Amino acid sequence: MGRCCYRSHCYSFSQQQTNHMFPPVVEKTMGYYSPPCELEQGMYEIIDACDALDGRTDGVVSRTDPCKLNFNLSSSIGIPYFCNAASAITGYEPAQNGTITAEGVAAVEDILKGLHDPNGLGAYLSFQYGTSLDDATTIYDETTNSWTASTSETSNLEWSNFTYDTLREYIYTGWQMYEETLQTTWPDLTATLDAGVKIIHHHGESDSSIPPALSVHYHESVRSILYPDLSFNESTARLNAWYKLFLVPGGAHCAANPYQGGPWPQTTLGSLIEWVEQGVVPERLNATYTSGSDAGSEAQLCAWPSRPLWSGKATKFDCVYDQASIDTWHYRFDSYKEPLY
Repeated sequence: MGRCCYRSHCYSFSQQQTNHMFPPVVEKTMGYYSPPCELEQGMYEIIDACDALDGRTDGVVSRTDPCKLNFNLSSSIGIPYFCNAASAITGYEPAQNGTITAEGVAAVEDILKGLHDPNGLGAYLSFQYGTSLDDATTIYDETTNSWTASTSETSNLEWSNFTYDTLREYIYTGWQMYEETLQTTWPDLTATLDAGVKIIHHHGESDSSIPPALSVHYHESVRSILYPDLSFNESTARLNAWYKLFLVPGGAHCAANPYQGGPWPQTTLGSLIEWVEQGVVPERLNATYTSGSDAGSEAQLCAWPSRPLWSGKATKFDCVYDQASIDTWHYRFDSYKEPLY
């Protein structure tokens, strides 16, 4: 019997690479470049507001979905921030002192909405609430004493002329070029299924490089292609019998998160071996807290589409089905005529 194990896999090459330019283009389009400290403070406001939505207050946003449904980003406007002067990879950063602005919030709202064309049609997905928006980080221009997009220092492209539609065109061109090579989103895994392969796929829910919604979208694509005539629950059960997706609460890009002391899977390969060789199905995935007050303690990760929930004053843990939460992970890519897997 075959076996397979992977985590936040970098697929959708043309979309993923172009998506790194989306936050700077949002800032350019809106004419406002948030100081890094403003972005960071905004992130902390989201974390503080949404921490307890899973029923437990632990500094980790385990449920970014109800956060997206319930948290009003505008509530952060006017909240003060301060950061000391520091050296950065891209140059000097002066001390930053101010308040979260309406312009900064508007930019974050557009980034979290995801790339869309001039008609408002969806072109790509985006990050979860509470994620550090690293691609939106600005750099300080000492000649003008102002903040500017980091893209201007790291790209030879004439990015100042870019629009949302430019990015959409880049995606479509790359999609055609790399469909058979670097896209790696082929959803028909019939041969994989027939070979008896087992897949454990996990992705940090606060990944700031590859949006975790991409893993959800791929998992859903496989489900819809392999089991088109079954209901959502029936097809999910069939798929989860051999391919399981686990979202890691607070998890960053292929690692634990420096901003949230959440758990990270440490024994995934062992779980896979037990599944393949002993038939021990990983209904939940083991993870370990690597920092904070819970460092060293164990956690259980829920298999998609179930979501984590604590009850009884955070004494009882369960994985629950929440349709409203599930719906927040689904994007419509109606800017294209072809299906995007």
